[in-house]
Amino acid sequence: MKIAVWHNLPHGGGRRALQDHIAGLASRGHTVKIWQPSDVAPLNLRKGIAAELTLVDHHSTYRSDAPSPRGLMRLVAYQQTIATLNRNAAVTASMIHRSGCDVLFANTCRFMGSPFIGRHVEIPSLLYLQEPCRVHYEAMPENPWAAPGRLTRAGNSAHALARRMENAVKVYAYRRKVREEIENARSYHRILVNSCYSRESILRAYGIEASVCYLGVDTELFHMQGSPNRLHMILTVGSVTRLKRIDAVLDALALVRHPRPRYVIVASTYDEDYCRELVRNASRHGIEFELRRNVPDDELVSLLCRAKAVVYAPRLEPFGYGPLEANACATPAIGIDEGGLRETIVNGETGVLVENEPRHIADAIEMLCQDREARERLGARGREYVMERWTLQAANERLAAHLDQIVVRFPAGGR
Repeated sequence: MKIAVWHNLPHGGGRRALQDHIAGLASRGHTVKIWQPSDVAPLNLRKGIAAELTLVDHHSTYRSDAPSPRGLMRLVAYQQTIATLNRNAAVTASMIHRSGCDVLFANTCRFMGSPFIGRHVEIPSLLYLQEPCRVHYEAMPENPWAAPGRLTRAGNSAHALARRMENAVKVYAYRRKVREEIENARSYHRILVNSCYSRESILRAYGIEASVCYLGVDTELFHMQGSPNRLHMILTVGSVTRLKRIDAVLDALALVRHPRPRYVIVASTYDEDYCRELVRNASRHGIEFELRRNVPDDELVSLLCRAKAVVYAPRLEPFGYGPLEANACATPAIGIDEGGLRETIVNGETGVLVENEPRHIADAIEMLCQDREARERLGARGREYVMERWTLQAANERLAAHLDQIVVRFPAGGR
């Protein structure tokens, strides 16, 4: 089977999942052809995995790291971005049709959640969606749908009225983006998600049923390295952004009794302003804090094997590789008892699920740092758990089965 893969994923868990999926499909004898915008770094495929890559010229006014436009410029920028993404998708779809591919395997759009490419292809299509565009559907620190504050007598000024007009433009721009995102999602024959929590998120956001297709961990890469000497250290792996709530771990460490463990973060992407804020916070509380960026895989595995625990504290995380990769290295995980972490951490068996309170996180850190017997028991069970339920082989078999099903069910690409 010839499989067309589309993505524009940044560095992070979604990109790693796609690389594993491509390796699994190629190892089963499928021909994999990849299409991506020219401004996205090529995937880092494993040695020996052959996949043809096509770069599509991508000219968009939207940059995720650029300041948000204001006033009418926000609406103009949104309109231009949507038009550009849609146009690029149409061009890519025509290339895919000429290539003779049998099925489209699309992935989360970094700008839209569900990408436009599904609207334009005439072959069976499957979307692996990590999550919808969260800011539009979940309670963020600042809810974008909330009306501006009431005008008071003192506030009846030109400035206050201008802010109301800007808010109205922002809401209209968001509504347009949400409409396009939902229509995009409805264009696919099947949507796959990484957890039951994500399936519910898609249902709440789009009103569409999705199928859970759990990801897997590379247990050949992530494994125990003999009987490593555990350092007095805890570890977090992932992007350093406000959604990942590294500051919550620092707040918890400030409550841990001395000697506090060293806190190491391994990051692939990061917010520079947030990083500087974390360094100041750690210094204020006397916490030994180290940020390591883009470390090679062998160094990451070594850190996982030597840490006493991995701490993972983002709010409403859809899935999260960190706890499972830690378990594969026989290291227990601490996570917030919500979202997809309830499906990857078995409380009391492979790690500890805690309430979103600094004191509870601190208690879990102290317990795993001080109680060697509990740490080794949870780590050993964690490794068994990954081998039983979370291997790459099982994950790739689940994906291949979904692709086979939609090709049989929609041979002409009919909706």
